[in-house]
Amino acid sequence: MTGINDRPARLRALEKEAVVTSLENLWSFPFVRAAVEGERLALHGLWFDIGEGRLEAYAPGAEFAAV
Repeated sequence: MTGINDRPARLRALEKEAVVTSLENLWSFPFVRAAVEGERLALHGLWFDIGEGRLEAYAPGAEFAAV
């Protein structure tokens, strides 16, 4: 997170990175991977800005986007 001098922006970036890391962690479990690949489970990464009332969704290979 170096290069982000604005504290609120840095915190948002860290929060969103935590969502991505959590999804990556879930993918590391063979039973989760098998369920996703077998279309019995769908994983979604969401970030909510409680102060602004904004919800954003993460899609692998993309950025967070407003929902």
